[in-house]
Amino acid sequence: SLPRPFCVYVGAALWMLWPQPFTTAFHAWPGFRAWLDYERLAMQAFTRYADLVPLIVVTTSHSICEPAWFMKQFGGLDVRPCAKGLVSKGCASSEQEGRELCASGQVNHRGAKGLAERLRSSVAAWTANRTLATVGSGGDTMRNGSSPTAVVF
Repeated sequence: SLPRPFCVYVGAALWMLWPQPFTTAFHAWPGFRAWLDYERLAMQAFTRYADLVPLIVVTTSHSICEPAWFMKQFGGLDVRPCAKGLVSKGCASSEQEGRELCASGQVNHRGAKGLAERLRSSVAAWTANRTLATVGSGGDTMRNGSSPTAVVF
């Protein structure tokens, strides 16, 4: 049998932001629900992974904003097609609300930074009521009587 995994790397952002890479359908935002429920989904993932591995390594969305060509392609897109798409699917009550949502979740520095902050808040909320080992603690702190769990960025 295979040995038990020691760690899991967790990170999701690029496919949740608008527009998704390689798309030409700027009215669509397939990752909208995941983006909207990001904190809840992250905390569910942390809980599930903590039962499986002693170490969770969380990566934020900062890296998606670094390539200049990516920003040139997607950074300044007009959010109106996205907003109209959200309204047509009942995800926004008005085009103004849709524009605000699309601008917040756009693939650019602001959108990636906002998602990274939401992830940091989720980690803080998830770890607040748990006893966690620090990395390199020697495994003396236990979570629920099982293996030690650490969360690192």
